[in-house]
Amino acid sequence: MKQAQERLEKALTRLEATVGDKLSKSGEADAELVRDLQTARQELAGYKEKNQAVSDRLDAAIDRMRTALGE
Repeated sequence: MKQAQERLEKALTRLEATVGDKLSKSGEADAELVRDLQTARQELAGYKEKNQAVSDRLDAAIDRMRTALGE
């Protein structure tokens, strides 16, 4: 009975260590995902600004063409 209890305690210790390692790695992965998400959001904001600038320039060009064509 004592041997079984010792084996069980060793197994539980190994299990706790394994779970602890996985939680640590998961935390690192979560932090990396958060950084990636922040980077993606910054890139998206930049693309939105560029898209708006292009849209404004196209609208201005269309207005000039309409004026030139007499519409």
